[in-house]
Amino acid sequence: MLASIRDECGDATILAVPPKDTMVYLAFFPTRHVAAVSEQSGTIRPMHCSGL
Repeated sequence: MLASIRDECGDATILAVPPKDTMVYLAFFPTRHVAAVSEQSGTIRPMHCSGL
């Protein structure tokens, strides 16, 4: 599902859950654009540092 959304819109798609005040990335499908952000499953970011 996330891959098809990425293919339709052309941007990266990320699935994450918000335990407490963080975001845990569960799945990441990268964009095909040259300039891109790369994430890994299991990455934990503070909630205020996430666009999700």
